[in-house]
Amino acid sequence: MSRTISRVLLAGACAFAFAAPVSAGNFRVLHTFKGGKDGVNSNAAITPDGQGNFYGTTEYGGGKGCGGGGCGTVFRIA
Repeated sequence: MSRTISRVLLAGACAFAFAAPVSAGNFRVLHTFKGGKDGVNSNAAITPDGQGNFYGTTEYGGGKGCGGGGCGTVFRIA
């Protein structure tokens, strides 16, 4: 199945990654960012790697550095 990843939808402090078959009009939640080590506030576009994976970043979360909110995370959707 060929799919496309939409830009991460922000909803309050959390973000959701969606995927759908290219020809479909319905979306499915792949992951809900819950904050903390999981990451929060994904504010950049999803980037494909040409091999079927998509990468993105979160502004906060991950480690405890960077002023207490975390330094952010890098995530992969495979």
